[in-house]
Amino acid sequence: MSPAPLVALSSNVAWNLHNFRRPIIEALLQRGYRVVLVCPADETLPALLAMGCSHVELPIDPQSVHPLHDLRTMAAYRSIYSHLRPALAMHFTIKPVIYGGITCRVLGIPAIHNITGLGTAFLHNGWMTCVAQWLYRRSLPYATRVFFQNEDDRNLFVARRLLRNAQTMLLPGSGVDTAHFAFASLPPRDGTALTFLFVGRTLRDKGVAEYVDAARRIKAVHPTVRFQLLGAADAANRSAYSAAEVQTWVDEGLLEYLGVMSDVRPALVAADCVVLPSYREGTSRALLEAASMGRPLVATDVPGCREVVQDGVNGLLCTPRDAVDLAHRLLDFISLAPERRIEMGRAGRRRVEEGFAVPIVVDLIMKEVVAVLGASAAPH
Repeated sequence: MSPAPLVALSSNVAWNLHNFRRPIIEALLQRGYRVVLVCPADETLPALLAMGCSHVELPIDPQSVHPLHDLRTMAAYRSIYSHLRPALAMHFTIKPVIYGGITCRVLGIPAIHNITGLGTAFLHNGWMTCVAQWLYRRSLPYATRVFFQNEDDRNLFVARRLLRNAQTMLLPGSGVDTAHFAFASLPPRDGTALTFLFVGRTLRDKGVAEYVDAARRIKAVHPTVRFQLLGAADAANRSAYSAAEVQTWVDEGLLEYLGVMSDVRPALVAADCVVLPSYREGTSRALLEAASMGRPLVATDVPGCREVVQDGVNGLLCTPRDAVDLAHRLLDFISLAPERRIEMGRAGRRRVEEGFAVPIVVDLIMKEVVAVLGASAAPH
């Protein structure tokens, strides 16, 4: 009997596959496919191997723009895929999509890519944008399928002729485990003693500066309102704020810094509202997880946020890159009756259950996998 088809999943870090792709890995293994993870190892890898996957180390630096580093990554993909000869390669995050995709084109390996967001290069037009587009044109047009997480991103890639519209499909994010992120009632509050929570890396592109500025404005009139920030400082990203900068905001009395949590649910349970003033998202997982737990949302009216937040229904939308408008929307939220906040939280939970739950995302992806590999694999 011939061995089951081999599916390669590649990301710039094992953590991404562990946190966002486990349901896909489980579905592939349950169908009988063999799964190999092509990524750098980290502390999450043992749990992935325990599921039944194998692993090949990938040399990759997600933040480097040095061409020699990327040539090394490209050469590694060529060597790895030439040896493994997977029946299908699935790529997540920018450099695997580009360099893994180019390698699949050269070797004739079917590929499915997942564009989860545009990245910094597309937010700030410049030479990096030109280089990224040039590289995407050598990867994406040869893919079997390219998933996007919002219509704006898809339209932009098609308009710039980075791929054909017929290759694309929309995914509602990476899927939320609604049992894990279970609904929780909002904490009882007195007056304006509310807690706003930002969940995400401390990046400029996430709107951290606007969040801090809005906190300064709100606390000038409502000093008992709390602003919390949960996420990595000094992240390996060119637009990251340092831990020292975050500490200055803490020392000023504007923020409570919660650091990094392996489980964000306790912080979500204690919050009245989750705030994300991002400049652009794929589909914000932070907002989806918060909505799943019944938290009202305040976010910018940009791609990847407006797909989650229905203004006036499960949250409020504000103008991007505008701390004053963000502060006004937070004041609007503060003025809401408790019953109205509860209604928003329940509406958010329904929205996640109906459109963003894990089974919905897994079903869409697996239909494309089966279209490439066939419905049957090795005996389970």
